[in-house]
Amino acid sequence: MKYESEEDPGEYEAKGIETVRRDGCPASVKTLKQSLRLLFSTLDVNQVKKYVQNQFMKIIKSQIPIHDYIFAKEYRGMDGYRPAACVPALEIAKKRLKSDPRSEPLVGERVAYIICYGTPGLPLIQLIHEPYEILASTSLKVNSIYYITKAVIPALQRVFSMLNVNVMSWYHELPQDLRSYHAQMAPGSTAAKHTIAHYYQTKHCPFCDGVRENLCECYADTQKVAFLIHSRLSALKSQVHAVSMICGDCSSVSDNTLQSTGHGGGKSSGGFQNHCVSLACPVFFKKVKLRSKVEEVEQISNETKNILNW
Repeated sequence: MKYESEEDPGEYEAKGIETVRRDGCPASVKTLKQSLRLLFSTLDVNQVKKYVQNQFMKIIKSQIPIHDYIFAKEYRGMDGYRPAACVPALEIAKKRLKSDPRSEPLVGERVAYIICYGTPGLPLIQLIHEPYEILASTSLKVNSIYYITKAVIPALQRVFSMLNVNVMSWYHELPQDLRSYHAQMAPGSTAAKHTIAHYYQTKHCPFCDGVRENLCECYADTQKVAFLIHSRLSALKSQVHAVSMICGDCSSVSDNTLQSTGHGGGKSSGGFQNHCVSLACPVFFKKVKLRSKVEEVEQISNETKNILNW
């Protein structure tokens, strides 16, 4: 921290560490930066520990924006790597060339990728996917364990080791059920099941979030259930419309065009056939997240109709 006077709250300035380098992911950069701010402002490692563990829980529960998981490495061309090299940018270039010979990244271009879960024993290089692949698939899930143990913790450990702090122990102190948590596929997904977590069904009630063996007591009050489903859908569709209007203003597309193409949040699950696919735009990721929520509520609505014979 840089201070110009005793009353100055301080200005964060870093050189050479992960907060200013481009070879990491935003999740580790933001966590390290905020941890250092907390350490210098409070001088209390316990406050930092609480914050870091809270970030771990957010990553495990997929509550971090997906663009915070993106690595971006420079592509050196097909001739710039030794034979059989396991390099993410090269692997993505090979995948692109299989579908389109003209889609190879430019030399010097930074290629974005995300690490996902895969079948047991699969090499890490085969767990690499482009962000667009993850957004288009409900079966691909961000590998939270990898990001915590291989990206966030090493960055923190390099700094906090000077204070004799073991950051990995903060992760192991989390409840076992939370550390073994795996995000399941979206409800109603017909994608192939690749991991054992995909074969489990949740016992949490979608209305009260209580744990139940059979039907929850919430289903006894059909009017309340209908109201909750309708209110959730209405709120989500309002958010879809608001986000679509932002996209319309940015891309100079009228509201009538958004409605006709589904961007306005009509009856479909959002109709998110976007003309804009910029990974630098936070609205783009918000739109995709809303699509997932709308599909989830619609699936809950269909299941409830079958249960209650509406």
